[in-house]
Amino acid sequence: MHDIKALRSDLTSARNRYETRYRHDISQYRKAVRRQFQMELDRVLSGLVRDRNLAVVNEVSRSLLFQSILSEGETGMDLCVWGPPLGIFPLNDLGYGLVAYGTLGMTATALTHRFHPEKTFPFTDYLDKTGMDERTARAVCIMTGTAVLNAVAKSCLVSHLPDIAQRVMRTSQHFSKGIVARSSQNSPQPNEIRMMRRDMPRLMMLEHIFVRTVPSPIRFPLLRIASGIHWFRQMMRYGENSGSLPLKIAKNGDRNGSQALTHLMDRIASIREKAAALNPGCRDAVDMRIGTI
Repeated sequence: MHDIKALRSDLTSARNRYETRYRHDISQYRKAVRRQFQMELDRVLSGLVRDRNLAVVNEVSRSLLFQSILSEGETGMDLCVWGPPLGIFPLNDLGYGLVAYGTLGMTATALTHRFHPEKTFPFTDYLDKTGMDERTARAVCIMTGTAVLNAVAKSCLVSHLPDIAQRVMRTSQHFSKGIVARSSQNSPQPNEIRMMRRDMPRLMMLEHIFVRTVPSPIRFPLLRIASGIHWFRQMMRYGENSGSLPLKIAKNGDRNGSQALTHLMDRIASIREKAAALNPGCRDAVDMRIGTI
């Protein structure tokens, strides 16, 4: 079995190296990306407010919708760590991608969580407080999300970015299929597999948009690495939620858990090796994204 302590130490060293070298660059880059994201989101919502056919998006709900999409979208900004070491700075393109990413995340939140008063989901909470029943509120949230995604696609077309518009709409279709599969009680697939299939399209959409202008010899390896990172994160996330996290099982001496842990560690090693082959700075950036184990 791989040495978990050694891996943890190596990941910490890589993150420290990255922070030391790129602290200023990544801070400035994140600020620029966040500004672009907010600007694109504000532009899209302004257009929807003016659309008389979508009454739910008005001056009252606009700020709440803005907060919901912004909060969800910011979770995708960790891929910015690839910017400084690889010289990738697609601010305009990524702004559109983050709006779409955040909108899909907001929709998923509305569909997979009950409206509890102790949780804060600004836009869905607003719908709930209007007196709508939960089912109607979720339907309205889906309708609103679809309208936002259509507006993003139209903005991309106006900006002469048809490939991003196509990717946003295609991702929306895959995401919708994943939602249906997630809600199906008769599906033979494990719950975490259904959730991964729902989430992976939007995660990889952002990766594709981020590296769309990068030369193919680098772009495709980066996408494969990103897919591996998201697979690992999803396994950790759903393992923690279900209590079946391989690390925990392995500690209890469970044979299946130990095998799962070995498989997990092998995947991590493969991801890191591919990143190091591209660029040492890229390897450290990947370790930043892998996080903690």
